[in-house]
Amino acid sequence: MTAAPETPAASCGASGPGCGASTRKAIPDLDGRRYCRHCCALQPLSAFPKGKRRYVCRRHVWQCVKKQHRARILADVHRKMLFKQWQRCYADARTFQHTRIRVTQEDLAELIRAARPADTDPAVVAVVPCDPERVLCRDNAVVVHNEARLALLLVRRRHGSEAYAAALARWLAHSNTQADSNRHSETL
Repeated sequence: MTAAPETPAASCGASGPGCGASTRKAIPDLDGRRYCRHCCALQPLSAFPKGKRRYVCRRHVWQCVKKQHRARILADVHRKMLFKQWQRCYADARTFQHTRIRVTQEDLAELIRAARPADTDPAVVAVVPCDPERVLCRDNAVVVHNEARLALLLVRRRHGSEAYAAALARWLAHSNTQADSNRHSETL
């Protein structure tokens, strides 16, 4: 026997203030299924977020909360750039056979701000690890151009960590000598 919500289908699908979700009674799980208050149907427990017991399935949590949050974040150009940089770092972690990264969007903003000249667009740079054997973190990160990032990842995939470290050292030495010559020409 299944229990019904305190207010039947009249409030199903509603969200926001006045939804009445806080006044509803808890509905017990029956046979590995739980009642979703937005679907107005029993769903398998795997359709609900892990952790705290919730009565809205993942699909509706995404539609009601996370989708709007992501849209707000991506509306700000700076936050969108940081979000894309973080996503790129997380995707690159697979190349280095890491399961996670230990760098936040704030860390990325500081690294990029400190490493790039003021006239460089932050969208043309990327963050890669100095030591490919260690997880990407604030202490193990270097800012490179996107072209250099692609070349470094290709070297890592084809030739391994030692070749990656050597290619990164060559690229850093080349970029440092180029920066020194630019500074020298500006002072003349």
